[in-house]
Amino acid sequence: MARLKAASSLDPVCRLLCLVLFSSASLVMVPVLACIFIALLLILIYGEGIAPARIAREALFIVGLVSFTFVLQGVSVHPSLRLDPAGMLDAGAFGLRLVAAYLSGRLFYGSTRNSELRDAGTRICRCLPGGRDRDLGLVLALVLSFIPLIVDEWNRSLEAARARGLPRHPRLDASAMLLASFLRRLMLRAVAVPEALAARGWSGARMIENRKWGIRELVASASSLGLLCLSLATRPV
Repeated sequence: MARLKAASSLDPVCRLLCLVLFSSASLVMVPVLACIFIALLLILIYGEGIAPARIAREALFIVGLVSFTFVLQGVSVHPSLRLDPAGMLDAGAFGLRLVAAYLSGRLFYGSTRNSELRDAGTRICRCLPGGRDRDLGLVLALVLSFIPLIVDEWNRSLEAARARGLPRHPRLDASAMLLASFLRRLMLRAVAVPEALAARGWSGARMIENRKWGIRELVASASSLGLLCLSLATRPV
């Protein structure tokens, strides 16, 4: 039986908007709402073809963080070592909110391809002055992709310098030579990127279809906004 991919059937911009609204709501929602939406998000994630066992493995860090919070808030050491019921309730509420926020991000990640996220970013940026004819989503993707490239080039430059006898604690002149070599290698890699794009005919502009929102997108956005308003209205004082 085919699974109902409710999230991936929405427009990517709508998905991004719902993620922002729901993540904001999850930080202040009451525990009952958090439990309800955790169950709903698990169903939607399963509908996207992601197995619950995989989600459980990926959420081990969240479990560890919540457990640490239970120890901090659920155990009192003054005047003696004892359990604090109020602190445990606060830690449990925090854990539920954290899990809901994590699952919302996991749903977005599991239902959105990189190309969809790039196009959504471009469509949003084109609403800003001066960005109407530019593929800003691709520019952002290139900027983010340069972060691991910078680390890789630094490691290569450092390994090459040490192979030529660079000491572990070099003097100022040796450090300056290492930095110059690193910048030179990085600039050569940076120049190759626009050359490759130009060879493929990229001129900075790209046709992206402006998909019109239907009933599902409007309902999802309005529901996320309503959830945020409800969470703010019912949050504990």
